[in-house]
Amino acid sequence: MGVASYPFPPKRSTDGRIEVRFCAYEARMSHWILEPVVIRTRDGAAVLSLDGTGWDGDIPPTFPAPDRVELHLRRYPDGNTRYDLFVDVESERCWLAGTEGEASDTSGAETVLEGAYARQVEATAPDLLAQGLCPYCQAQLYGSWLHRRLGRKRVKCLVCARTWQLPPGAQLN
Repeated sequence: MGVASYPFPPKRSTDGRIEVRFCAYEARMSHWILEPVVIRTRDGAAVLSLDGTGWDGDIPPTFPAPDRVELHLRRYPDGNTRYDLFVDVESERCWLAGTEGEASDTSGAETVLEGAYARQVEATAPDLLAQGLCPYCQAQLYGSWLHRRLGRKRVKCLVCARTWQLPPGAQLN
């Protein structure tokens, strides 16, 4: 992913302690991905950076407490599910909404987010596969006439290159 310099303005907490900047790139024509970087303004430290990860922060962040920011993120290209990540800029800890007791170091934020995304993909996989969609990127899965004739049970997504086991009756194009 190449980072482009496009003028998306940063968001600041009302007291000025936290600034969220965005590393932006155009994923598709007129579809910008805004990857957030959380800055502690008193010393300019980048407390958390999701630059280059595909986590889109195009929903404006909120600031629920003086030293905290809540990032509202979606995993590109699946923009259907929102993940709310809280960041405490002083302790440099982060957690998903409802899991404050499981806070981790901000350097592990991508791991926390990817784990939540993997659980969501696993939970929705059977329904999406039955519809002929890739559970990871939700692209249409295709099966050739030979694929159907031979009754193959596995299919590879042409977009994300993941291989999936098809349930009985899956609707492939």
